This record gives sequence, C-alpha cells and structure tokens, in this order.
Amino acid sequence: MMLLAYLPIGCAVFLIRLFIGVHTFFVACLLRKSTFIRSVVLRIMCAILGIVVQSEGKRCSKVNIICANHVSALDHLAVDLVEPCVLPSVWDIPSIIRWCFGYIDLGARDGRDELVRRARQHVDSENLPLLSFPEGAITSGRKGLLKFSSWPCEISDQVQPLTIRISRPLFDISPSLLGSTWWADVAWFAFLPFSVYHLTWLPVLKRRENESVERFSARVEAGIAEHLGIVVTNLTHMDAVEAAKRHLHSRAAPTPVR
Repeated sequence: MMLLAYLPIGCAVFLIRLFIGVHTFFVACLLRKSTFIRSVVLRIMCAILGIVVQSEGKRCSKVNIICANHVSALDHLAVDLVEPCVLPSVWDIPSIIRWCFGYIDLGARDGRDELVRRARQHVDSENLPLLSFPEGAITSGRKGLLKFSSWPCEISDQVQPLTIRISRPLFDISPSLLGSTWWADVAWFAFLPFSVYHLTWLPVLKRRENESVERFSARVEAGIAEHLGIVVTNLTHMDAVEAAKRHLHSRAAPTPVR
C-alpha cells in the first residue's frame, strides 16, 4: 500500500534522476579515474541519484586484488566510488564503453588461463586494483554464498575480502530479483527514495605455505560468509543461472484451461 502511494512521486523522481544520470555519466568520463575529486563529485551525484555508499574498515593499498560478494548490478559502481578499481569484462563491448564504466578486457572470453595470465600482468604493472566477484552471479546475500571460483586467488598470494550489503529504508525491496534483467534492477535504484550500500573491508588474507589455490579461495569465501552471517554453499553460478531459467519458464508457461 505504501509503495502504491509512493508511485506518482517515484515516477517523477525516476525521470529527474534519468536526466541527472546522463550528466553523471559524462562527469565520470571526463574526470581522471584515480583522482580524489572524481570520487567526491561522483559520490555526491550518486547520492542525488539515490545511491548512498558507506564504507567501514581499512583498505590496504598494497593489495591489488579485491574479492567481494555480489548482490546487485551496481556493486562495481559502489566500490569504485570508495576505491577506484577495474572489473574484468566478460562481454564483447566497444572499448570506449568498457573504459567509461570501469571494465577491462582481460581475455575472460578466451578461457580461465588467459584471464589469469592477463590479470597477473595488470596487477604487476597497473596501480588500479582489480575487483572480482568470485560467485559469478548475483545473489540476495541474505542466505548463503555461491561457491567461489578460485581464479582471483591464482593471481596473487594475498587478497583483500570485501563484504557488500544493501539496505532500502521505507521499502523492503530486494536489489535483484531472480530472473530479472539488469536494467530493471537499475530502474528500481532510480525509482526508490534511496538505497544504501554498506561496504566493509576485511583484513587482508595471505596464502599459506603449501596451501592450494582452492583452499586459499575457500578461506576467503568463509571469511566473507562469516562476516555477513550467512553460510557457504556448494551451489555454483551455473546453478543460479538454471534456477533463473526455470523461474522464467514457470512464469511464461500458459495456465491450463479447465
């Protein structure tokens, strides 16, 4: 009922933010990514757009691999406002689009080995840290984590875990619904009064002597799950994709006439 009463206001807010969002995009393109002024300006503009970011814990600038859970289509933006970073792109999109949105082509479409090789080159030669979402798919972040892919832990012997939570005062609407499109999820961010990202930087984890990559990755995953108060599952991103397909198929299936 409350959401229905907010509908006219939300539509007006959505249209205004759509206009402001275009200007925010150009500001993000014009200002140098690693500058302090860019972070300040974009955080203010994103707050107007309804995206508020709160950060806790200490970010270690000496560690260039960030591992985080994945709860929305705008997680990368929220982290980038606090700590300028890049995210490996898995889509075949023009270079200018990748650059504007903070993505980087590390050969993910050519396989895991190529991704790891080029990611190591980036970490060794570039200052901007590499953000990774080892779950490989968006989840609610309320029940459990998808099984982490271990590729971020192959790149470096130390990573910094990061937990991401989203709260929406007034309206308890999930930041991402099963089977929904990314643009529909983003539209909710613009429609609602505001959404608050809670980022918590956890202590840096280092790979132990003779520790396998898989065990190191499991420790990173367990640390994130423990801080979020959720469990680690054996479900993979492919399981999440299949669940979304089944959900969409059940919605599209015709109701039998009796």
